[in-house]
Formats: sequence, C-alpha cells, structure tokens
Amino acid sequence: GRSQQLALILGRHFRGTSRAAFVVGTDGVDGPPPPDRPSPAGGWIDGTTWDAITAAGVDPAAALAACDAGTALAAVGALVVTGPTGINHADLIIVE
Repeated sequence: GRSQQLALILGRHFRGTSRAAFVVGTDGVDGPPPPDRPSPAGGWIDGTTWDAITAAGVDPAAALAACDAGTALAAVGALVVTGPTGINHADLIIVE
C-alpha cells in the first residue's frame, strides 16, 4: 500500500543516516492483508532499514519496483500493524 511504499522509499533515502520515519494510513488497512495477521497500516524505518532488508535476503529496490514494500518491511519487522480503525481521515507521516 501507499504508506508502506513511502516508508520504504524514505528508507532508501535515509540509508546510512540517523534519520527515521513513521508512515501510516489512518484507516489501518494498507495493502493486501498477510494471511496470519491484521492488515498493516504502514511502516517504521530508519537509516539501517534498507541494509537490514538486504541482509534478510530481500531486494528492497525490486520490492519498490514491484509495489511490494510490505514484503520487504515485514522481513525486518518494520511493518506497523494496527488493524482496521474504522476511520479514514488522513495519513500520518512523522520524520525525524
């Protein structure tokens, strides 16, 4: 989904820095739900996330190209999972 995709894009741009970002959709549903847990709402990344994804055996650039950021973020525990909130007012992006 859009929040996961943006989180991974920021992960690429923040690679090797002390920056971090929290990106979520307020509806608590972003992308297809994994079969074993509620739908992820977005992701939490920092300057180590991109390389951690690579170390986990996932190509983050390929994941971005395939619009499959959720798989890459899940590989390193960077998905934010809230479950449906019943409200879809906006997205929340916090960048440090």
